[in-house]
Amino acid sequence: MVENIHIKVEKYIEDREKLSSLSGIKESLKNLWLDLKIWEWLKKDKDMLEYAKLFLKEETENEKRTTKEELKFLKLEIKLRFKCSYFADFKEFLKNLKESENSTEETKQEEQLEQEEQSEQEEIANNTFLTTPISQIKSHPYHKSSKSGVTRCSATAQFNWDSFGLKLPKWDAYKAGKNPWEGCLATIPSNKKTEIPKNSWKNLSLSDFTGQTNENINFADIYTNSKSWYWHRVVWFKDSDGQWYVLDPYTNVNWLDDKPKKLEDYMWKRKIKKIHFYQSDWYKFENAQYV
Repeated sequence: MVENIHIKVEKYIEDREKLSSLSGIKESLKNLWLDLKIWEWLKKDKDMLEYAKLFLKEETENEKRTTKEELKFLKLEIKLRFKCSYFADFKEFLKNLKESENSTEETKQEEQLEQEEQSEQEEIANNTFLTTPISQIKSHPYHKSSKSGVTRCSATAQFNWDSFGLKLPKWDAYKAGKNPWEGCLATIPSNKKTEIPKNSWKNLSLSDFTGQTNENINFADIYTNSKSWYWHRVVWFKDSDGQWYVLDPYTNVNWLDDKPKKLEDYMWKRKIKKIHFYQSDWYKFENAQYV
């Protein structure tokens, strides 16, 4: 794309110079853009190209101009207003070129995201939780109390673990974090099994999930960092390939909403403080009503 932009700028200047019937200087502009040698007869020599290079820098090099470059850019603009008879048209051309390239780049990024999402969905479609395809598993919806304005993440977690055939403590995350169900197979941190989780605790890592040696573990009750007094609570499950997924409609991860979100992606958004591990023997989604 960079070379394509340069060619367009060069062609524009060349055409305008020809129209102006100006003779040029014989000078190689080697090493200006990717060591590309351009025509040698340009009257406006390297000032025009250097100005265009700085004008388009954010698009061609994906970075902002430095303070030194910004000063140089402003000096060139003042100089070329007097030196170039078609400078106003040249600026308009560069502006349109920038917008065009931005639009093209955004389209490419959107296409890439769509391809990555499609690839991920195809991967998910091939995996299962016990006998249930991952593509058929979903979270109960986001809900906020109309009276208090508090989000009901713990209620959502409850409906979700019901779908996995489990009965865990129904309290809010702050209270439930210190009260694992009797079927709890492991807790991390192991020495804080009955303590209320705190933001000051060390963040847990991906290896805390993947390092579990108990083969029966395939479900987790999770407590993450939160600014809320009630904390944040979500559930996780492990598929047939050992990949962990979270069900959390309250945290935006790749715009998946109620769909399963990969653990490694989710951990970029939330810091996990405590985990209770369990075993689920089946999955069946049943609609539940928030009260």
